[in-house]
Amino acid sequence: KKAWKAAITAFLRLRYIFPTHEDWLARGYLGLGEAYEQTKDPQRAQEAYKTVLKFDRQREEVAEAQRRLKRMERS
Repeated sequence: KKAWKAAITAFLRLRYIFPTHEDWLARGYLGLGEAYEQTKDPQRAQEAYKTVLKFDRQREEVAEAQRRLKRMERS
């Protein structure tokens, strides 16, 4: 669980360190969502995945975020 919390911190830092790198941010928010899922925080996981949807140029990441959101809705 400590590793997931450290991952959350690292993913959150990405938006401050690389604010203009949309590809990194999109992937980072996917990772952040996964970390929140692993730490049993579905609300924040959904927020992270919804943030990915704003990166319209990152098609693969957007599609993955949509899949994860649908999966969470079914659970």
